Amino acid sequence: MSSELPVCLQCLQRCASSALDDIHFFERGEVAIQADSLIITDMKSVPILTNLASTFGVKDKMAVHPNLQVHVIPSLYKMGCSPGSSLMMDIKGDEVLKLLLWCHNNMKGIKVYSPNMKHCQAAYLQALGASLSSQSVIVSSENFTSGFNGLGVLTLHESLTNCEQLILGKPLHFIKSKIVGIEIIGSLSDFIVSTDLVLQFIKFIRPFKDCMIEVWGASLNLISLSDRITIANMVKETEVNCIFFPYDTVCANFLKKAYSLMFEDKKVILSKEIVDVSTVRSYDENHIFDLSLVHTSISGPKREIDRIPLSSFASTFKRSIYAKASPQCYGLKVTEENDPNKDNHGKVIGLSLAGCTNSSNAFVTLQAGLIANNLIEHGFKLPDCMKGFYATGAGLADLYLDEAGLSDVFIKFGMVKSVSCCIDQDNSPHKPSSFKDIITCALLSGNGADYQSQ
Repeated sequence: MSSELPVCLQCLQRCASSALDDIHFFERGEVAIQADSLIITDMKSVPILTNLASTFGVKDKMAVHPNLQVHVIPSLYKMGCSPGSSLMMDIKGDEVLKLLLWCHNNMKGIKVYSPNMKHCQAAYLQALGASLSSQSVIVSSENFTSGFNGLGVLTLHESLTNCEQLILGKPLHFIKSKIVGIEIIGSLSDFIVSTDLVLQFIKFIRPFKDCMIEVWGASLNLISLSDRITIANMVKETEVNCIFFPYDTVCANFLKKAYSLMFEDKKVILSKEIVDVSTVRSYDENHIFDLSLVHTSISGPKREIDRIPLSSFASTFKRSIYAKASPQCYGLKVTEENDPNKDNHGKVIGLSLAGCTNSSNAFVTLQAGLIANNLIEHGFKLPDCMKGFYATGAGLADLYLDEAGLSDVFIKFGMVKSVSCCIDQDNSPHKPSSFKDIITCALLSGNGADYQSQ
């Protein structure tokens, strides 16, 4: 076994606070770090910045720790999405903007970004760029920034209280966890889509509770960057601490291209060292994930966490209806309305493309848009018995759809656009009252709260 340490552990070691003796860093159970960057939205930053502003100018008090860069990103409500919190509703918008502008101009180390889509994307790229010159650690108050772990930048999600303590120079303390290496081997079969890969990988790592997952292996380059980000962002669906993909050539090529497109008049040099992901490291445990074993599957037949191969789904679904009640079977009794010889069960009455998926992997929505467009061209649209919704997350999927000429394809297909995650607004598919003792289905694309609640 190689003596090289896991990449994520190297990042933590580099950011280890002087509050701990570095010599005994690996021997102590508790780890204290001082991160390089902090990302918060303006919606969540208001109470923190208000507290800092009240102490500004007081002798011997520093508003922002000198080694920390704070990035205040525009919140989603400014881009046509719902606030997700009543905080901003209680404060006049111009007062919030005045506070943010004052902090931007007067507090060293705080950068506030302009509230529009292009600048929002640029803000995240700049926050990443600030962390690409070395093995840096980003701390964020936002759940979806866990996806940065898919770009090779170790990102930790923390509470607002911990974020404020970090700004004031107090290190973050947490228990050092076991690090599990997941070696990627094999290659994906034809027609395997992102959902198949992501959900089967997440199911594979569920047993590693309270561990840090680091993905490596010679076949890692076969996993697209969008799929890596989606997998990393699905950490809240597991009980692991983070899912980390080292910074390899796939990450480097994407970020170089992204910077050249986003900052046309500004040359950005990415000096982060590219990691050889085929190198065997000293993980506490190492397990193999074979891409060739990933198969096309559907959630069900009863629970969303169970997955059935597409090739055997029809027979499995029919068998589950009348079999003895269990987590995988419904246990229905045979009645006149519930006749197994009639084709009553399995009607699809709901269709939902949730915003959380589109935020981390906009290609899912683009693929759905192409399929919907082909169906429309052949005379199909959503049946009256079905209720369909789609949300475009942070709005990146909208840009993709516009560029592809598919901006209104879902509306034409008969779906309704939701301004947030489809479930948040009680927009879940309806269940017609005429369906008595009938097992119906819904087609869903989503992760996070959407995936579990449905």
